[in-house]
Amino acid sequence: MRKIKFRVWDGNLMHNVSELHFCMGPKLDGNGLKFYGPGVGQGWIDGENVHLMQYTGLKDKNGKEIYEEDIVKLLHAAHEENEIGQIIYRGDEAAFRIFTNYLSERNLGSLVSSELEVVGNIYENPELMEESK
Repeated sequence: MRKIKFRVWDGNLMHNVSELHFCMGPKLDGNGLKFYGPGVGQGWIDGENVHLMQYTGLKDKNGKEIYEEDIVKLLHAAHEENEIGQIIYRGDEAAFRIFTNYLSERNLGSLVSSELEVVGNIYENPELMEESK
């Protein structure tokens, strides 16, 4: 069974988290997310700035974990040009997909890790998707 893991973007920094607590409704703290993580201790993110990303259970060719909203390079031995894509989750399909710069979607599970390389994410490196168009 794969480990369920998350990371959080707070609008400025990416945090790897080990524990999450959701707070919704009329509370003293407001709506948001309380998280705990290695090296950051405890943090609070207001509901407006919370971007929670789930680990896909897969790693790239370098052993780096692949999360939702990561930007990956699809490495094709048969093609000269590599594709750039964003990892998305499709709830209607219950599947992680790659939305590529060629405006196509692929099932993440249909690729092997040697064909993928994480090059960034949409929060810290949005220009990677823009440059690839």
